[in-house]
Amino acid sequence: MSPAVCAEQRFRSWHLPWKEQVCDEVKHFSHGAVLRSPRHPDFWEYNCVRLERPMEASEMVAVCDPVIFMLHDGRAVPAGDAELAEADYDAVRELRDIWLREDFGERIETEAFHRQAREVAELADVRVIATLQEGRPTGFAQVETHDGGSEVTQVFVRSEHRGAGLGAALTARAIRIAAGAAPDVWICAERDDRPRRLYERLGFRPVVEAGVAILPPKP
Repeated sequence: MSPAVCAEQRFRSWHLPWKEQVCDEVKHFSHGAVLRSPRHPDFWEYNCVRLERPMEASEMVAVCDPVIFMLHDGRAVPAGDAELAEADYDAVRELRDIWLREDFGERIETEAFHRQAREVAELADVRVIATLQEGRPTGFAQVETHDGGSEVTQVFVRSEHRGAGLGAALTARAIRIAAGAAPDVWICAERDDRPRRLYERLGFRPVVEAGVAILPPKP
């Protein structure tokens, strides 16, 4: 069995059962699965259509964002010189709000999403690393560990602080924390977006490509 096939099998045996553990309803079909979690209706990642391969229906393909799940190759990552510190989950709430509104618009209500996302993150032994300026968080990364694998689930830097290497520093620290917690370290990136190139430079390699379609709640 090739290393790529072995890594893909490890991903599927680690990632998908976790989704099913959180979700109340998982309906598999020929091209993927429909995930539903009535307990977390505003946490869109657990209320979505997940495609494992393209569908012929053009409207389904059009609404799906292609994402890549990547596995770290175990190389040492640089420590960097940014001021980083572990932080409480809620210490970076403002940054989480900014991130959501950058992606989904200023009018979106974030309270329900944050409450549900926090509940799920705590199930996965969440750890948060923040970069600070004068004691104020300017960026953060999040690591979640469950069932023998760790995932760097979020990396975000305020727009006015981007381009200074903070994203790379946060990701590197998150990798080291994740590697200390589990043998496999995963991260997800949009297939054609800039962060994927950063993750590849830090030692991540593509393992699985999927499509995800979400329907954000109405304002």
